[in-house]
This record gives sequence, structure tokens and C-alpha cells, in this order.
Amino acid sequence: MEKVRDSQRGKVLDAIDKVFGHAIEDEEYVLKEYADCKDFFCKVAKSKWFQRNWEVEALEFRFKNGTPEALKAGDTLIFSLIKNKAITKDEALKLYAHALSPSNEPPHGRQFCRTYLSIVQHFLGKEVSTQLSTAFKEFGVKTRVRRELTEEQKKALKDRMMALRPWEKARNGKRAKAAATA
Repeated sequence: MEKVRDSQRGKVLDAIDKVFGHAIEDEEYVLKEYADCKDFFCKVAKSKWFQRNWEVEALEFRFKNGTPEALKAGDTLIFSLIKNKAITKDEALKLYAHALSPSNEPPHGRQFCRTYLSIVQHFLGKEVSTQLSTAFKEFGVKTRVRRELTEEQKKALKDRMMALRPWEKARNGKRAKAAATA
């Protein structure tokens, strides 16, 4: 499988750090014990809002070294956490956003950002979500998901552009003639 370019990773992480950089000092946001982490993850997954938006049947927790990870396998979310390390609620929600974003998208791409914003809004509040959205704009993070164009739409768009640029048509015509004679 081809690896997808993660071009806005730095911007996303800078924006998140700007909004949640204080969270490590705020006791309300820190999940220190494994039981607290598990309770928070379960609370998110069992909420009616979450169930309405995503099909998740089970949660699985593992321990590992390195950085926390999350992935979706079928209808199960698998969270790999670091033993004896506290995480903040925004980090937990970020893991959810990673797990729920399509695997063919960049890890910090537009779909991840939309998912993260909606999860943050629902579980941390509208004010925090607005701060995060503003930080995303400030750092140039793209959050609007591109719409996919059909082949017919692409052809119509190309025809309109060619009509606006007659020199392109002439240049392409000369290339086609040169290729035909070669």
C-alpha cells in the first residue's frame, strides 16, 4: 500500500499545542490512571452521539512502548497506550479521530481534522472546539473535506478552462500534431 503524504502534520500539531498546551497542568483534563483512561474511552464510545455517527461494537486496549496509537479493525477500535503514562482528554480524543479517519487519507488530513473538531466539540464543549478551529485557521490547517468530482464533472471543468484559455488549446494542438508526425 502506498504511503499517503501527511503535509499538514506540523500545522495540526502546532494548533493543537496552542489550544491544549496548558492541559497537562489542568487536573480536570489529565487521565492519570489506566482505569480513568479506560472509563473515558468507554464513555465516549457508549455515548448516543458517538454511536449515531460511527459504528463501533467493541474497544480493545493494549500496552506498548513509544507513542500511543489507535486503529480501527472492522467494528472494533484498538487503542495502544503506554503503561504508567498519563494522557490528556484531548490526546484521547485525538486517538479516536485517528482511528475513525479513513486509512487512505493522510494521518493529519482534512478528514482527521473534521472528525477531531466534531469529537472535541461534543466531549469538551463548543468553546474549546471554537478555539481549536480558530487555531487551525491561524496555522493554515485545511479542514474542509474535498468533494470528489465525477469523470463527467472533470471533463466539463476542463472544457470550461480551455474555453477561457485559448492559447492552451492551440499549444496542445501543436503538441498533438508534432507527436503524430514523429
